[in-house]
Amino acid sequence: MAFAPTIREVHRLRTQKAGASRFVEFHIRVDATMSMDKSHRITDMIACSIKQHYPGTTVTIHIEPCNCAVARDESCGCLHSKEAKKALKAKGNMADQ
Repeated sequence: MAFAPTIREVHRLRTQKAGASRFVEFHIRVDATMSMDKSHRITDMIACSIKQHYPGTTVTIHIEPCNCAVARDESCGCLHSKEAKKALKAKGNMADQ
C-alpha cells in the first residue's frame, strides 16, 4: 500500500464500469487522531492517482477512524495481518469488513 502507514486499512472496495465510465468506491481507515484536513488531502491524492491511471473514473473514498492503537481493541482489526484477521473472525472478536 503506497500510503501506508498513513492508511491503516482499505476495505469494501467496489468497482463498476458502465460504457466508457468507471466507478471506484472504497473505505479507508486512518489514525483516529488525524485531522480532517490531512485525511481529505490523502483521499485527494489517491483519487488523482486513480484518475491518472484510469481517466474518466469517478472515485468515492469513505474515511473512517481507526482506534486500534488508542483503545488497544482487536475488534477493528486494521493493525492485523490477513492471517490474524481470519483468526479473530473465527473467534468472533472482529466485525466483518
